[in-house]
Amino acid sequence: MPVNIVRAVVNQITRFGEVRRGRFDVDIEDLTPDSAANLNTPTTAGAIISIVQADSPAEKAGLRRGDVVLGFNGRPVKSGPAFRNRLALTPIDEEIELSVWRDGQQQSMRGRIAAPALNTIIEGQAVAQLAGLKIANLERGSPQFRTHRRRAGGGGGKRECCGELRSARRRRHRHHQPLARAQHQ
Repeated sequence: MPVNIVRAVVNQITRFGEVRRGRFDVDIEDLTPDSAANLNTPTTAGAIISIVQADSPAEKAGLRRGDVVLGFNGRPVKSGPAFRNRLALTPIDEEIELSVWRDGQQQSMRGRIAAPALNTIIEGQAVAQLAGLKIANLERGSPQFRTHRRRAGGGGGKRECCGELRSARRRRHRHHQPLARAQHQ
């Protein structure tokens, strides 16, 4: 485990008695050589923004689907996972500066890491064979849907959803075209 992650976790535990993770509410993809060529970026290092949640800190910062994050607080972003880790290590309510490639030019954007969304209570039907599990229909776009989406991995929040859901999501994305190609057709 990298020392910067250990240091950040120890500092949060010392200060708050727990690890506190903020949210920025974006989905991130790696910038591959193919996607870099399709997006005409000056480098093959970076992270592509694939989804920006509505009313999120990322949307308020001005990020859009297809933006390529090249820098974070003055330091280069090497990959999607590297960007995700930097977001996760940034304290809640801290302002961040992003260097973003959009429409053939580099732009600077500022955003703020937000506190996690409050847990929502969902009324549902209990499943006797799986103690503690409730199943409910969620209306797309509702606060409960957005909260569940973040927990399933859609915005830098904790990935608390079951492995089957994540696996299904990965399978679904494998059958779609990469983001960079889909935008230029």
